[in-house]
Amino acid sequence: MARGLYERFAIFRESFDAVCAALDAELAGHVDRSVAEAVFGTDPEVLNQTVFAQAGLFAVEVALFRLVEGWGVRPEFVGGHSLGELTAAHIAGVLSLPDAAALVAARGRLMQALPDGGVMVSVAAGLETVSRLLVPGVDVAAVNGPASVVLSGAAEPVQRVVAALSEQGIRTRSLVVSHAFHSVLMEPMLAEFEAVARRLEYHEPQIGLVSAVTGEIADPSLVCDPEYWVRHVRRPVLFADAVRSLYEAGVSTVVELGPDAVLSAMGAQCLDDPEAMAFVPSLRSGKDGLVAMLTALSALHVRGIAVDWSALPATDSAAGDIDLPTYAFQHQPYWLHGGPDATPPIITDGLFRVGWEPMPARSTVAGESPAPIPLPVSTVDDIRALASTGAGASAPQVLMVDATGGPRSDADGILQAASGILALLQTWLAEPALDETRLLLVTRGAVATRAAAELTDPAGAAIWGLARSAQAEHPGRLVLLDTDGEPPSPDVLSAVLLGDEPQAAVRGPELRVPRLVPAAPIANLTTDPRPDSHRNPGPEREPAPRPASEPASEPTSEPTSEPTSEPHAPGTVLITGGTGTLGRLLARHLARAHGVRSLLLASRRGPDAPGAAQLVADLCEQGCDVRVAACDVADRAALSALLASIPADRPLTGVIHTAGVLDDGVVAALDAERLARVFRPKADAASALDEATRDLDLSMFVLFSSAAGILGNPGQANYAAANAALDAVAQRRLAAGQPALSLAWGGWAASGGMTAHLGPADVERNRRIGMSELSAEAGLDLFDRALRSARTQSDDAVLVAAEMDVRALRDPVVTATLPAMLRALVPTRRRRTADRGPSSQPASPTAHSDLAGRLTALEPAEQDAYLLNLVADQAAHVLGHASAQGIEPARPFRDQGFDSLTSVELRNRLSAATGLRLPATLVYDRPSPRELAAHLRSTLVATEAADGEQWSALVYRTRCRNCPARPRWRWCSCCPRWRPRSSWAF
Repeated sequence: MARGLYERFAIFRESFDAVCAALDAELAGHVDRSVAEAVFGTDPEVLNQTVFAQAGLFAVEVALFRLVEGWGVRPEFVGGHSLGELTAAHIAGVLSLPDAAALVAARGRLMQALPDGGVMVSVAAGLETVSRLLVPGVDVAAVNGPASVVLSGAAEPVQRVVAALSEQGIRTRSLVVSHAFHSVLMEPMLAEFEAVARRLEYHEPQIGLVSAVTGEIADPSLVCDPEYWVRHVRRPVLFADAVRSLYEAGVSTVVELGPDAVLSAMGAQCLDDPEAMAFVPSLRSGKDGLVAMLTALSALHVRGIAVDWSALPATDSAAGDIDLPTYAFQHQPYWLHGGPDATPPIITDGLFRVGWEPMPARSTVAGESPAPIPLPVSTVDDIRALASTGAGASAPQVLMVDATGGPRSDADGILQAASGILALLQTWLAEPALDETRLLLVTRGAVATRAAAELTDPAGAAIWGLARSAQAEHPGRLVLLDTDGEPPSPDVLSAVLLGDEPQAAVRGPELRVPRLVPAAPIANLTTDPRPDSHRNPGPEREPAPRPASEPASEPTSEPTSEPTSEPHAPGTVLITGGTGTLGRLLARHLARAHGVRSLLLASRRGPDAPGAAQLVADLCEQGCDVRVAACDVADRAALSALLASIPADRPLTGVIHTAGVLDDGVVAALDAERLARVFRPKADAASALDEATRDLDLSMFVLFSSAAGILGNPGQANYAAANAALDAVAQRRLAAGQPALSLAWGGWAASGGMTAHLGPADVERNRRIGMSELSAEAGLDLFDRALRSARTQSDDAVLVAAEMDVRALRDPVVTATLPAMLRALVPTRRRRTADRGPSSQPASPTAHSDLAGRLTALEPAEQDAYLLNLVADQAAHVLGHASAQGIEPARPFRDQGFDSLTSVELRNRLSAATGLRLPATLVYDRPSPRELAAHLRSTLVATEAADGEQWSALVYRTRCRNCPARPRWRWCSCCPRWRPRSSWAF
């Protein structure tokens, strides 16, 4: 932990040594070694002892602060999580080093002296949800985010709460701890700790100090009270509230001083606006300390934080000139090389819509069973009751949920409907007894297949967005069917359940399925976005939402273009999320390329947002009158006041809604709170804007949506639902004859804002479905062309804006798992029902039998190696590695970069490769590649043995004597498969 910094930087070393000396003096007679020996020693178990863990963290954190302080970084506020707040108090001047060391040492040794037996569990749910399930003996130890709570207490009551959470489909994870910190089990040490605290001397902080006990900026008198530090041991850590208080105090950049980036990851989830604060970790586990520190300094520098770069070499004992290597660098290609064999990508025009075509006729299979009869269910209790009756043959083949509850267009009704379906899906997916049971979700008027007026149920639209993500996470298990009137007939149900289409709509006598298709070409049009008049409702086509992740990144240099149309008509354009990365990009573009001369930029922080002042100055230089306002657009009263403030001589003539937040998680990890958090700034705000401007003479009303609502991104079910509801706003406006365009964006090349959380695996996942990243210039060009399309082709309320590499989609590996929505982009051979792919149907029994057959031809050790290679290959593919060499067989998946989403994707790929129905918790239950491969072997070989008995009986009856022999195997042309001789029974 920070050994490299200790050896290289005298500032760090001197500070660390001083802190350790003070701690050692307090711990003398209580421990068997010095703090420095514990931190830099070779026995990792020593740091698992509470006394050394807390002392070591305090020493490293103080030394890190002195190091960055020596490089010119000066904070306005300090704070910390649990023990980290003691470090912050020392840095702020509340406690001298000897007094701080006395408090830290007493805290650690007294906690360690407590009896073992407590547990702590991380819960992926909000405080309100968790609090309702608490029982005596269980405390909330920390609130780390809007959907992240830590429980603490004795093992038995904690497990009871965990079981209740699991029944609701809420993910939990046990933490490796020695004691149940911040719980009732800490109380036996409080009196002795208080005695230590009362003999110390306290001073008013010289730097602002945020309290994680109250969640607010601390009053100086509060942290000078010894009783506060006693409560600090027992009370929960209100980390999320502390982050919000810093945000409200104007903080825009937070540096994490510690051995890893744990707080940075949590802090980014605590605010509605993901761009409001940047979290910069100083060190990262497994990364060179110097590289990590330089990366942190660079991040601070580009955000305008003063860094004294001249002090860096002066404090570096190893500084000096270095020679460049004279040997050739290691070559590992990551791109296509030019030349006669190069295969350039085929990029489409960039604008798409969702077209609905007749469901393709399906080929029948000899001996095929009739379609199962769906069993209706309507509540969570219905599903649980079915699951309790048993699995296997007794479980129903298909459940049917009727979600046609009538039009629900108000924000609360839409959210309530989506939350209800989420609970049903979670319960169904969590029941092992229903692993082989599919679910048919029926809506009415949730999609528009030809005319926007077909969409009569906005809540149903949100349900489709939610369910599409569930389909991506659990291929083959969920089918969506929309009707236009009566309940679906038996013939319709049969066609849907026997086919391989995951989504369909009944319109009159016809079944239609959705396909992403290129929008009609546009030629010889101006770039003036103003229609001559409102668009009239007419024969309309269909909506088309947006790809993977929302654009939210600003280019390093603005695309330079002169105005390409006459100045915008006198009037004001409102941009929500206007001070965010995307809002700033659009504001500059509208002023430069569209001649807009009056802009109103609304965001949560308004003028206090980072970069807002510079943005205003830049736009004013272009002759644009700009006002930046703080406004929660989803608040009808606040929005009304904002619109009323627009000058009468520059009335509102355009709206562009870019605001939104993310709270990603797989379906099993979501809850109503996380749905609401994403819905409010995206869908609720769009509805509010629609209501407030319905009677105004607008020339454009543009909503920025996401293809997650159409393609169903795994891990974004709440975001997909919110964007599908937003698309419905545009559809309904268009049906009413009002201007409306919902632009569903694909990924953008530069990272930032709402895409800042995306890792290599997320980017690779988008590329595997042919989605190329948009540059800022390309994105703005698509924006302009979409506006022209909206003017001339008035029947599309929703367009998808993304560059698709069609050649990538033709890769056989990609085609095998291609979402049905993209099939029109890559015409392929129609598949028989027995050949259903993993994108829409259950795992193929053909894949199962083929793999099991191959395994029987191998010795046990060869089977293990074969399956381990299979797991490693699929894991590497999911993570975007060039090969499987970087996958370590014994290392846990979580330590190799897997999270809940990539774990689900690995499960899906292995299900497709093996033909097995694998549980969603596969990677958690079998946490390393070797354990997972062993599980696959035991399952496949056991199944093969059972198959062998049936096969042998078949051979006995058919007398297959015409099979060619091999030394140990025979080939049966009836199966056809290789079989060991011992299984032949003539």
